[in-house]
Amino acid sequence: MLAAQCLLHIANCAACGSNFALSIRIHPLQPAGQKKRAEGGIVPNEFSLFGTKIVPNKLNSLGTKVVVDKGRAVLYHTIWKTLSYRFYSIGIGTGKSADRRAEGRCRFPQGGIFMTSIRDVAREAGVAISTVSKVLNHYPNVSPETRNRVEEAVRKLQFVPNAAAATLSSKVPARICLVINSAPSSRLNDEISMQYLSGAINCARKLGLDVTIAFSYSMEERSVEASIQYLRTQNVGGLVVCTLDKTQTRLIELINSGEFCTVVIDAPFLAQRTSNISIDNESAQYEVAGRMLEENHCSRVLYLAGDDNGYVSAARLDGMKRLAREKKLTLMVRNGHFSERRAQEITRKYGAQYDAVVCASDMMALGAMRELNRMDIFRPVCGFDGLKIMGYAGKQMYTVRQSFDAIAAESIREVQRLMAGESGKKIVMPYKIVRMTYDDVID
Repeated sequence: MLAAQCLLHIANCAACGSNFALSIRIHPLQPAGQKKRAEGGIVPNEFSLFGTKIVPNKLNSLGTKVVVDKGRAVLYHTIWKTLSYRFYSIGIGTGKSADRRAEGRCRFPQGGIFMTSIRDVAREAGVAISTVSKVLNHYPNVSPETRNRVEEAVRKLQFVPNAAAATLSSKVPARICLVINSAPSSRLNDEISMQYLSGAINCARKLGLDVTIAFSYSMEERSVEASIQYLRTQNVGGLVVCTLDKTQTRLIELINSGEFCTVVIDAPFLAQRTSNISIDNESAQYEVAGRMLEENHCSRVLYLAGDDNGYVSAARLDGMKRLAREKKLTLMVRNGHFSERRAQEITRKYGAQYDAVVCASDMMALGAMRELNRMDIFRPVCGFDGLKIMGYAGKQMYTVRQSFDAIAAESIREVQRLMAGESGKKIVMPYKIVRMTYDDVID
């Protein structure tokens, strides 16, 4: 990924000028045990570039052409994504620079692309490698003139430091990666994500820790091995995974690998290096629904559950079913998928047949209430989560208020404890049953 980012700028330049070409010099690596790599270049019959089969001198599916002449392959402009080349070292540049880079040391054991190293920065700046390291790690005992030369060389060569390697020498504390469960096109529950971010970042700052952010959908798009490698290059030592669901198989595999100290929010993962944290969702759903139904003397309930793949959905549904058994309620359950629109559709179809609507999220409660208003019928509705938007609804609906920023802050403290060598544990956070009003949400 880092290599692809470094090459993107070169590729964009290539796309803008017809006289610009990228040269790729390919050399075979020596078999294990040989002291010196063979001289000269041999281009194979075909190889893989960005996951695409490349046959020299033929137009390929990327819309590019690799022209081969005496061991040199010239790739005319393309858009770079990734590079997979297993048995050869490849140098990329313009003209002779590609030859020098391919003939130089191979930076990846199984072959790969040229990446600027700290040695290249030192050579460009005319200083020692140790001096470059001091500048990158913000040591004070470097003259302004030298620091400027090094920083200029870093910019010129587009050098990307290896955070993991830097940590080994500088003893910088490992980062914590906050994994947010949010699709790029989704606006649902943005308030929850922002509270998680705020709580985690504020707590980490007080503890002197650094937090980086990733989205679960992007981690599902890459292999577990690629995620591990990427997180290590970012100096990540711990993960906080927010609102995991059962469809996120690669993220689940990453958690179960034990490669990182991990705190999972709202999912029951527990291991030596893994803790979980949540409110008691089953009891909270039982309590909020019970209070609303008792006040309104209701016995026929439409319950809008979350999603079959959600861990919190199952716990909240268990709470509602327990209440129905104990109170001998008539209960209909439909999955609303935490969607306001879906809640409207279900309420439109079934709302008039029941005395009350209990929802596993505030967003669904708002959708149900909006549809009941449109139908011009009254049914008590309760939600779950305690989002501020509930206070603007004007209906004073019951909900379960949980502090997402406090949960995130406690997760950061727990990851720090795990990284200190402690064992994983289950953490249960407090909640309140409230009726949200406008006064509750204004500053």
